Amino acid sequence: MNEAVYLAGVSMQYGILINCGLAWFNLLPIPPLDGSHILAGLLPRELAIKYEQLGRYGMILVLVLVAAGVLGTIIGPFIRSTAGLISHIAGFSYLF
Repeated sequence: MNEAVYLAGVSMQYGILINCGLAWFNLLPIPPLDGSHILAGLLPRELAIKYEQLGRYGMILVLVLVAAGVLGTIIGPFIRSTAGLISHIAGFSYLF
C-alpha cells in the first residue's frame, strides 16, 4: 500500500475519533452542554426548572471531571465503539 494512502486513511480515522469524542462529550447531561437540554426536556417541569438552575456550576463540574480523569472513563467506551463502527462501515481497519 502506498504510504500516502495509508497516512490519509489514518488521518481520516483520527478525524472520525475526534468527531465522535466531541459528539459524546456534547451529549453529557451537564449544563451548558446539549445533553442537559435533552434531560431537562424529559424531566417534569418543576424538576427541569431546578435542574436548569444548576447550570451555573456546570462548567466547574466539567473541569473537575476532566482534571480528575473521570470523563474518559465515562465516555471513552462510547467513543471507541462509535468510532470503530464508523471506521468499519467506511472500510478502515488501521486503528480500531
